This record gives sequence, structure tokens and C-alpha cells, in this order.
Amino acid sequence: MGFLVGALALTAVGQLSFKAGTTRGTTSVVIGGLVALGLAMVSTLFALRSLEIGFVFMATGITHVLVMVGSKWLLDEDIPPERWLGAAIIVGGVILYGTASL
Repeated sequence: MGFLVGALALTAVGQLSFKAGTTRGTTSVVIGGLVALGLAMVSTLFALRSLEIGFVFMATGITHVLVMVGSKWLLDEDIPPERWLGAAIIVGGVILYGTASL
């Protein structure tokens, strides 16, 4: 489970780095994002060794929520209430899927 959590976090960091790097014209931040996404891929491969692919795939939905929260807090982007509701539905779906898998 640790590799999956790492993969989710690294994917979010990679996506946020792309946005920050491209809007500020910082190549090193974009390269950092590429490294984060590469590490996320490796972490996902390790997660797949012990977890079902359906669970891993469903859990990747959390990255949408992490990126949204990160874009609000780190990049000061406006997030309308409908998107927060959508994020809550994603989290609820992942929790429901995860508990049904146990």
C-alpha cells in the first residue's frame, strides 16, 4: 500500500510541477516534474506486485483530487464549488471500491 500512496503523491507533484514550471518558465521545475512522474511509474509497478490492478487503477482517481487541492493551495487557482463536490464523489467512490475489495 505504501508504494501506491507514493505513486499517487508523486503523480500529483509531477502534474503540479508541470503547471508551475510552464507558467513561470522554469525548466528545472518541469524536469523535476518529469522525475516525479518517472518515480511514480516505478512506484506503481511495485504496488502492482501486491495489489489488484483494479484497486490500483481505481485509487489513481485520488490524483485528480490531490492535483486540485494542490492547485488551490500552491498555485492559488480558483476552484468552483461543483468541482469540490466532484472531488468528494471521487473520494467516496474510491473508499467504497476499496472497502468492497477487502
